[in-house]
Amino acid sequence: MSVLYVMADGESVGKTMLCASLANNLIEDGYDVVVAKLHGDSNGDIQRYKEKFSFNVEQPISESVADAKILIDKYNGEDQIAIIEGSSEISAEEHVEFLSGVDASILIVTTADINEAEKVVPVAEKLSNKLKGVVINGVSMYQGTYVSEVLGPFYENANISVLGTVPEQRILLSLSVNQIADKLKGRFLSKNGDTESLVESFMVGGFGMDPGQYSFSTRTGKAVIVRGDRPDVQMSALQTDMNVFIMTCGLEPTEYVQYESAEEKVPIIVVDTNTLDTMESVSELQASAQFDHVKKLKHSSHIIKGNVEIIL
Repeated sequence: MSVLYVMADGESVGKTMLCASLANNLIEDGYDVVVAKLHGDSNGDIQRYKEKFSFNVEQPISESVADAKILIDKYNGEDQIAIIEGSSEISAEEHVEFLSGVDASILIVTTADINEAEKVVPVAEKLSNKLKGVVINGVSMYQGTYVSEVLGPFYENANISVLGTVPEQRILLSLSVNQIADKLKGRFLSKNGDTESLVESFMVGGFGMDPGQYSFSTRTGKAVIVRGDRPDVQMSALQTDMNVFIMTCGLEPTEYVQYESAEEKVPIIVVDTNTLDTMESVSELQASAQFDHVKKLKHSSHIIKGNVEIIL
């Protein structure tokens, strides 16, 4: 039926998220979809497409340009839709050269940055009528006016269609409990509950004027970072929705807290660092986040369906 080639001039722009979300929405609509990634896969997206999202994935028999073109030609004649992610391991110019010899619709993923928009224009001119348009990803709540009043007219003047703007999705920067334990070099005192659940926020346990339960209830799906010898704080946190304890200073909680954590299915990670150093390490975790969780796919698929319109 159709081949959609998704590319970007840069890394961590959102190609994998967009490809997976489009594929997921098309499958839910009853289409037969195949997913591929061309020109390199150093960060393991192909494996995630297969194992995390259970997509039908087909790769060319080799990494040669000729075999990549054969794969695209194959799906132009099949009763399937092929969603192909173009790796950022090659430049925009190399993408353009490759695409000059294939029959595919092209989509460019970019950000809400005028400097990036200026880079898109010469690429779009070379792609000509093969280009469906651009999707502006990661638009924060403060950039809406800028996108509509600056970027939108800029693309319109360049005869480039804006197929949609995707709001910033904080959940995509989250990590699972297991990933956090690994990154912080912590050890599980207990693995109660779901250690593959996503942690969407972090809170620090300490002294305050308000009751602990009130403070902790302001966030859901959270990790609570607290010294292991603070059962008062820990018990307050356990009365709210949370995904994991991170106990600092290498201290284990009391047996009663361990029992209540087991009852509430809250795993406990113990780290040797103090609370301040642990928080500093946590602040760096988002840089390692990948699009690698079914919950992320479900969330982004809903966002893409409501914000991006692509006619294949």
